[in-house]
Amino acid sequence: MNYKTNDKVMWNNIIASIRILQMLSNVEAFEDWLKQSHNKILDVKIFQGYKLFIECAFSQMFDNLSSDETLGIKEDFLLQRARGETIFIEMLPNSCERIIFLKNIYASYKLVIKSKNSRDLKEGMVCFQKQVLSAFDELIEKNCKSISIPGLTFKEIMQLILIENLYIHFSQINNNGPVAYSGNVMKQFYLDNNRLEISLDGYKYTLQYVWNNVIGVEMLNSTSLKNIHKADSWQKYIFYGNDKNKQSEAEMIFGESFDLSVQTSLDSYFYRIQDEVIFFLEKKHQINILDVNKWIFINKKGYSKNIFKKLLSKDGLSEKELSISENLDMLFYWYPIEVFQSGQIHNGIPAFITLLAGTVALSENEKEFEKVMVCKFVHPFARGKNDYSYSILIDSKASAGHYYSGWLLYFDCCSDHSGFSGSGYNKVEQIISKYKDLIDLKTLKIEKESFKEYIAKYISSDKNTYETEEEVKVKLDDVSNQRVENTLLDNARGFILELIVYYIHSQKLKVDSIKWNTQKSKGEIDVIIENQDTVTIIECKVNPDNHNLVKEHKKAIAKLNRNKLVNKKFEFWFWHEPSSINKQWLLENSISYTVLSNNCTNNNILKGFDIASFKYLFR
Repeated sequence: MNYKTNDKVMWNNIIASIRILQMLSNVEAFEDWLKQSHNKILDVKIFQGYKLFIECAFSQMFDNLSSDETLGIKEDFLLQRARGETIFIEMLPNSCERIIFLKNIYASYKLVIKSKNSRDLKEGMVCFQKQVLSAFDELIEKNCKSISIPGLTFKEIMQLILIENLYIHFSQINNNGPVAYSGNVMKQFYLDNNRLEISLDGYKYTLQYVWNNVIGVEMLNSTSLKNIHKADSWQKYIFYGNDKNKQSEAEMIFGESFDLSVQTSLDSYFYRIQDEVIFFLEKKHQINILDVNKWIFINKKGYSKNIFKKLLSKDGLSEKELSISENLDMLFYWYPIEVFQSGQIHNGIPAFITLLAGTVALSENEKEFEKVMVCKFVHPFARGKNDYSYSILIDSKASAGHYYSGWLLYFDCCSDHSGFSGSGYNKVEQIISKYKDLIDLKTLKIEKESFKEYIAKYISSDKNTYETEEEVKVKLDDVSNQRVENTLLDNARGFILELIVYYIHSQKLKVDSIKWNTQKSKGEIDVIIENQDTVTIIECKVNPDNHNLVKEHKKAIAKLNRNKLVNKKFEFWFWHEPSSINKQWLLENSISYTVLSNNCTNNNILKGFDIASFKYLFR
């Protein structure tokens, strides 16, 4: 589950962003140009657009750095998912190098975000230049290289990188403003129309200023860029109907109702720049401007990520305190969740065990698969005991070649304080322990009610779900109640089996003593028989395969050894036939056992009992 990236394309964007940010960090130079070229001052409206332009450059740099593999700054799956789901970086824990790296970069940029005037902005940009841009400037100076392109120097290639980036990312406008801004998957908010409206004036002047610095005033004045400050909207176009020949690519795109010469939007300058600057440079240098993305690279020779030592430090880097809901969203990696209706016995913990074992087996056999992701939710019950919910990530990309994944959640499916439910819990934990190298387990202790609230809100907010939050809660309560009922029924079966075994032995030859459900210091004894110098302990299990017989035998022997009588015997009594594995273990260890369902019909002592009712009860 790794997202592939094109490092060369990314570094084209990163380098361009850094150069633009360095250019705009000199606010005084922009103010001087604005005064000399347009007789304007950096007022509130122009300040807003200047700041937005900086934000676009930062956004582009930050987004590309979040995916970059070149620098060797390690990421984890949490960051991959956060990037895919546009989760704000400050919401994430310091779980990997790259999150720490990005958080420090963002923290250094905060003064720029908070700036309300040009003085604050200057201070913010000075801080950002010192703490962030200076390190990248050193990296570019030492390690940025290009392939050999006939007729072009390295300086000219770097200029073309800026030109291509300004053309594609800053001069092209979409519904969310400049393309450079919409590229950032880690931003806190999208641009609203009000902010775009108040930022237009400042943005177009800043765009003209940057173009002026990149291509020079002479070339700028020979193109439509000299009028870009006259744009009166972001991307409003004028259309009319006539039958004129299509003359430009823009007219080919928009059709006969489009005339570039009468357009006044900022986005229309994208096509003018294409016609007057890009095509000119492509013809002059015999290149395709988009190919500049392939020309540069970061030379790893002599590179060390220690150049970013301060940006990789956790010192002073806090972690945001998240709500229960936010923590759970993150634990589930923002994947969709489907709650498995686990009220029926076969749909609960046995179904989860089967799914977990099968998924692990698939992962074990197919080496290219990632670890199986499992979440365990511990719900405090009483006296140190717990109920449990489990969830497993179904990675359909891995299992079926698709690209859709989601969690299957088994809510309140087992516990550690009852017979059958407890045996299910033990089996799950055995599988997790056995395959710990193949399972990525995350555990969260959370009150059942809080977890239920989260699930109910999640399901009811799904547009494909027509259930209210309260209706979902009722269903989840039904699941919990059904498990409790199943546990009570299972306990009752155990008691009845013990009583049957007790009754059978009490009707046999006279014994000195026979007791049922006896509490001892070492625990409960189902049936204990004492006769002269012999003591026999009988352990009763309805279904032996729901229990760890080795542990049960060990506990019973410990109880048996505390008895003072000389001769000691132990027996298992089951209702259901044990598995072949358990049979083999019983045989190898010479442990006596009786399967009551096999001989109850012909048992003389049980004559007169409704055997059919027994069989129905223990089914």
